[in-house]
Amino acid sequence: MYYRIKDVHKAVYQVDDLTAAVQNVAQAQLKDVFGYKTMSAALQGQKAVNEHLQTLFAKEFADWGLEVYRIELLDLSPLAHSQTATAMKEQMKAERERRAEFIEAEGNKTATRLRSEGEKLRKTNLGVAEQEATRKK
Repeated sequence: MYYRIKDVHKAVYQVDDLTAAVQNVAQAQLKDVFGYKTMSAALQGQKAVNEHLQTLFAKEFADWGLEVYRIELLDLSPLAHSQTATAMKEQMKAERERRAEFIEAEGNKTATRLRSEGEKLRKTNLGVAEQEATRKK
């Protein structure tokens, strides 16, 4: 987070420890924002999250004499060996398997429909051929 002190008086007298207060509010806001998002949604909408946080922080820190002019979330990855990472891997695996099953089902459905249409066409042609043969006899 990039910010600057616009009003030194507020920055000194409104807050006991400015750095700690900024960190605490930033952590609370991050938890609030990500509490309503899935990890994949957060990863996909990182720019939107940055912009949303900047507006939240700008309002929050204005009372302390700070101006927030840029926020960047640099890394949104869970710890490699955490339960979150394991759960995310399981979720991705389940999602891929679900998609594979759906694609396979769609393929089977299309194959069945095509076989049925082919059989219908074959029977129609055989019927027409028999009528033609009967007529010629």
